[in-house]
This record gives sequence, C-alpha cells and structure tokens, in this order.
Amino acid sequence: MIKSIIKIIVPNRTQRFICQLLRLMEHRANKNKSAEDIFTEIYQHNRWGGEKGEFNSGSGSTDPDIVCKYIATIEYILNREGIHNPVLVDLGCGDFRVGSKLLPLCKEYIGVDIVQPIIHVNQKQYGNSTTTFLNINIIDDDLPSGDICTVRQVLQHLSNAQITKILNKLTKFDYVFITEHYPPDSDKPSFNIDKTHGSDIRIYDNSGVYLDKTPFNIDSDKLELILEIEVPALLGDGHDLGYIRTYLYKPGRLDS
Repeated sequence: MIKSIIKIIVPNRTQRFICQLLRLMEHRANKNKSAEDIFTEIYQHNRWGGEKGEFNSGSGSTDPDIVCKYIATIEYILNREGIHNPVLVDLGCGDFRVGSKLLPLCKEYIGVDIVQPIIHVNQKQYGNSTTTFLNINIIDDDLPSGDICTVRQVLQHLSNAQITKILNKLTKFDYVFITEHYPPDSDKPSFNIDKTHGSDIRIYDNSGVYLDKTPFNIDSDKLELILEIEVPALLGDGHDLGYIRTYLYKPGRLDS
C-alpha cells in the first residue's frame, strides 16, 4: 500500500530513492529473521499480490502468457531428452498455480515449500497418491529424490550463501529447470549482487542470479537457455524492463 501511494504522489526519481530506502530497511529487519518466518509473513500479508487470506506467489505465477510459455517449454525439453513420466520435485512450489500445470508431464509430483500454511492447504486440496506436498527448508534440509527438478523464481529471493547451499544439493538430479528474473543485458548488469533473503529481487540493483559467474561458477556447458520472456511494466518505479529466463541445468554433464 505504501508503494502504491508513493507512485501516485511523487516523481519517478524520488520513487526510486524511497523504494531503495524501504528495501534497505527491509534487509536490515530480515537479517535477524529465519527464512521460514520471512516467507510466511510475505504470504500472510500478500506482499506478492492476491486478496487478503489468499496465497499468491506473484505475477510470474499468475500471468497466463508467462506460465503457458513455461509449461510448453518444459514439455518440449522433456520430449527432446526422451524423459517420460518422471518424478518431478518442485522446489518453492508456492501457491501451486504453476505446479498444477506440470502434473500432466509427470507420473509423480512432489511440491516443496518452506511456508507450512501453504503446504497444509495444498496437501489438503490437491494431495493424492501421485501429488504430494512437503514442508521443507531447501536451504538447510535434505531434498526429496526425483528424476527432474524445477526451481522457479526462488533463488532470486535468497542470499548468495543460501543459493550456494541449494545448488550443491541439485547435483542429485539429472535435469534441473532454473528460472530467474534478469535486467536487460544492454544495461550492463552487475553479476550476483548479494542481498538479504526477502521479498525483493536483485533486478532493483540491476543484477540477477547468474549461475555461471562468481560465486556460483557453474560450468556454462552445463547450462542451456531454453526460454526467455520479456517482462515489461512488471515492477514499476523505473524498473520496467527485464527478462524471465529459464535454464536447463544438467549437473552431471562433463563431470570428471
């Protein structure tokens, strides 16, 4: 609500300054909070959208054009790689709007999220013999086993140290689909600016999660860009341009 008021009454340059200040305040407050507490509060207070009392994972999960292109790309890659009826592990499944559309592509779906109330609701409404939801902290806990893994716009909300912990665990999967939001390359972005875990993302600092750059240093030959969607007017406050990119990560490729 505060950001909405700011957009109405103050100029763009001042908006950006105020938003940066609010982000700094949020970062300081979040340093002493657990990831579970932070992301539970985000959903409870609808920081990413939706009506009061509704779980909403944000515009990246509700925009039909973005979601349809993502699902179609996953289906294409699975067919290309000869992967049929896999066990799919969805890290950061959130409100299940996207995960529900992955069900026809797999024989078993395992949705994972750190927010216990979301897992409770998802399991109650959608859980069955082939669709399961687990309350797991993917930063610190062991991940469930599966054939493929999806991590969709999750890492961008975490610190570099937390991302590194997760990446080290993804080596148990043969195929990992990682989706992140990036600024335009023409803006000469900075790579992997660190941040405190929370609702915002690095694009506000003209940065993103670049997996082949320091400190992650994943071999670029293990990464394939399989989808890029331009996202205009998603953020407002002067950060209107950007791309949602999905990479296919094969951890086992070129292992020595």
